[in-house]
Amino acid sequence: MARFPIQGVILILLTITALTVFALFQLSGEAMAFFPAEQSPYKWRATAGIDESFGGASSLQILDDSYGLDYEFELSEAIEFPYAAVLLEFFDGERHVLVDWSRYSALTFRVKCRPHNVLTVSVIAFDERVTKLDNFASFRQLQSFVSCSNEWQDVKVDLRKLDTPDWWLVGNELEVSDTDYSLEKVKAVAFINSRQSPLSTPSGVKLVDLQLTGRSPKVLFVGFALIILVWLSLAVWYLISNRSLTKTTGEHEQNEPKETLKVIPYKTLEIAEKNEKEQATVMAYMAKEYSNPSLNLEHAVAALGINRTKFNQILKESTGLTFVAYLNKLRLSEAARLLSEKDTNISEIAYAVGYNSVPYFNRLFKQEFGDSPTSFKQKSGQTNSDDSV
Repeated sequence: MARFPIQGVILILLTITALTVFALFQLSGEAMAFFPAEQSPYKWRATAGIDESFGGASSLQILDDSYGLDYEFELSEAIEFPYAAVLLEFFDGERHVLVDWSRYSALTFRVKCRPHNVLTVSVIAFDERVTKLDNFASFRQLQSFVSCSNEWQDVKVDLRKLDTPDWWLVGNELEVSDTDYSLEKVKAVAFINSRQSPLSTPSGVKLVDLQLTGRSPKVLFVGFALIILVWLSLAVWYLISNRSLTKTTGEHEQNEPKETLKVIPYKTLEIAEKNEKEQATVMAYMAKEYSNPSLNLEHAVAALGINRTKFNQILKESTGLTFVAYLNKLRLSEAARLLSEKDTNISEIAYAVGYNSVPYFNRLFKQEFGDSPTSFKQKSGQTNSDDSV
């Protein structure tokens, strides 16, 4: 059973996450089209609103509302603020209803006007504090302005950034800073003239592809919960897999018979082939002189003509060891080989590899191989009556 690297697990997690996020954005998108009118999920009715009740003389005629909205209007100069609007009000049979727009983030459509005009797009929404169902003026008027010309243009109204006009707030005794609103209960959407619309001028508006767009919170919630579950599942699987591997490896090492663990005395110390002459010289000198009991760093640097710092640097780069550690490595490795292959007295072997003190040799050997020279020799199959030294 192979151990899986953590980098591989993370790469798998990131790939799955990226694919899931991509799928979420594809699957969570929602759209509610107003046209064709008879196929719209929300049943609505187009009605005209003008300023006649305020003493105005503006006119408006709806030419088509089946596959798009096509209407003509003319604003009168009889009053200071003339008014002409088309309202798309939601109905259930003959009864007005309020619909939930909270999951939608934008209202999109294509529009063109003649002549150039600036229209007000208004969302008529229920306000829990002031709205009375039988009083249209008490519904909060949420607005955005759209400039249009004789050429078709695409419009996107951000439903999260609509403005409430001051006149509505003041008229309903609310502070002008009260800009919070809810789209959970929407009565209608209206297309109204603005104060920059031309007066006493026949005007026309054509509007198509009207729809609400947004993302389903349920799909997003389930999707991101799935991502978290996948991350946790793979993390747990990785931990269990690696823990089982570690346990199996440990049990195998513990159960393997000691006698089959024949210690290889040492691995020949490889000298990397490099161009640096000093490195080759140092390594060759150590390989040749390690059995000399009087060998020390001072003798070595004197013999080779290399300063102490350079000598230690070469050894450290080549072996990762200091002078003394590398010298002991060479001597003990050769001693292990002799103990495994020769039926020779331990003290003789100690002297042969450069140690003048047998007890010191015994202590270093046990630190290196975990066994005394005598035990090591017995396991290697070589015995001698004088090995008790």
